[in-house]
Amino acid sequence: MSGYRNEKQKKSKTGGNKFREMLKKPWIFAGAALLLDTDMLAVGMILSGMRPEVEYTLTETTVERSQPFAFFGIIAAVAVGIVCVMVAFIIAGAFLKKRRAASFVGAAGLLAVSLVMIGVSALTALGFPPKSRNYISYSDENLRLIIEEEEQFSGNGTASFFLTDSDGSGRVELIASTDITEYSAEGEERYTVSWITDTIMVIGFEDGGNYRTLQADVGKYDFSAKRTSE
Repeated sequence: MSGYRNEKQKKSKTGGNKFREMLKKPWIFAGAALLLDTDMLAVGMILSGMRPEVEYTLTETTVERSQPFAFFGIIAAVAVGIVCVMVAFIIAGAFLKKRRAASFVGAAGLLAVSLVMIGVSALTALGFPPKSRNYISYSDENLRLIIEEEEQFSGNGTASFFLTDSDGSGRVELIASTDITEYSAEGEERYTVSWITDTIMVIGFEDGGNYRTLQADVGKYDFSAKRTSE
């Protein structure tokens, strides 16, 4: 029986020694973390080039968008957790070596680089959030036009034009979107809406000293049919 216990203890020590030796090789964990960072950045760039279908829903105050790539935020959080584990292994290995300071600095640098790369990958895939949003609404007996102005942190912005029905079905269609150079938080008098036919809507507005117009064919949107199908 004593021989059996000694054999178990020997195997246990052998496994522990292997892990101990691995901890003395921080480049293994650093390489795994950097490989994960690079993969995340590549996937983020691929997702940023895709144009999935987005659904819009009207709430009391805003137009809400579905997030087809919301899962990537969860993946990014998991990736950060894995990197933290790799960094913890490097720090643990530093206590087994004489040059602890260099290992600590390297671990901190790796963590900083990884957080930046994973953060950039998430922002590339999901997009930068706007600094602020402003809504303007025009309606008649049947239709309601909702204009959304987004101000970016860069100073420029985007104007998006949504169409819904006046009956309040909650369904929203994006009919046009354009970049704007001038953001206005009080833009009620900025836009004019007119009709050139029964189905062609013309939207005019000033932007950075220029007067711009957009045309949209709203005849193809049948909200009553959507309510019936629901």
